[in-house]
Amino acid sequence: MASGDLYWYQHLGQPTGTSSWANGGNHKQVGSGWNFSHVFASHQFLYGVTNTADLYWYQHQGQPTGTTSWANGGNHKQVGSGWNFKHVFASGAFIYGVTPTADLYWYQHLGQANGTASWANGGNHKQVGSGWNFKQVFSGDSEVIYGVVI
Repeated sequence: MASGDLYWYQHLGQPTGTSSWANGGNHKQVGSGWNFSHVFASHQFLYGVTNTADLYWYQHQGQPTGTTSWANGGNHKQVGSGWNFKHVFASGAFIYGVTPTADLYWYQHLGQANGTASWANGGNHKQVGSGWNFKQVFSGDSEVIYGVVI
C-alpha cells in the first residue's frame, strides 16, 4: 500500500450485518495520487479538495465491480476553488462545508452527473447553520447530518 492509493471494497453483507465481502474481502486498487486534504463521495461521484483548496470531481464508472473504469479517462475535472473548509461532505448532489469559524455552508452541484462546474445559486454558498464546532461532521441518508463533539 502506497500513500495516495485508492482502494475499493464492497460489503455484500451490509443488509444483514454479515462479514460477506466481494473479492474475498481483499481490496482492489482503483486509483493512485489521491493526496487530498478532503475526500468525499456521493454515489459513484468522488470529490477531492487539494491543498490549494481546489475542488476536483471524478466519476468511478467501475464502482459496481471495482474496476478501474473512470469517466474522463480517470482525469479529474476542476469544479470549484476556494474550498477552505474544516469539514466537507456530500448528501446526494448537495455538498456541505464547515468553515474554520464553525459556519455550515450549503452548495448544490448541478453538474454532478457530468463534472461541469455548474452550481445552484451561481456557485455561491448559502449559510445554513453556525456553531458547527465538531470533531467530525458527516451525512447519513438524505437530510440527516451528524456531528461528533470535540
